[in-house]
Amino acid sequence: MPSSVVTVLPAAAADYITAADCNQQSACVEVSAVSFMLGDMAVGIEMSRLAWMRAVWETVQGQRNTCYVPLAKAEAADIANKCATDAVQIFGGNGFNTE
Repeated sequence: MPSSVVTVLPAAAADYITAADCNQQSACVEVSAVSFMLGDMAVGIEMSRLAWMRAVWETVQGQRNTCYVPLAKAEAADIANKCATDAVQIFGGNGFNTE
C-alpha cells in the first residue's frame, strides 16, 4: 500500500539521520539539509491525503468525481516517488558499500 510506505520512509530516514555525528560543521549542515527534505516529505504526504479526502468527499456528496480522483491519484504517485527518491538520497550508500 503506497500510503503506508510513504508514511514509513520519512520516519526511517529521521531515525537514521538522528544517529549521525554532528561534531563537524559540514555534518551539521548536512543534517539541516536532511531536516528540510523530511519537512518536504511531510508536506507532500499531507497534501496527497487532503487530495484523496476531497475526492472521497465529492463522491459521498453524490457529485461526479472525474476531476478529483485522478488528481489525488497523480499527486499521491508523485509524492510517493519523491519520498522514495529522497529516502534513498538520505540513506546514501548505507548497506551497499563496505567503507
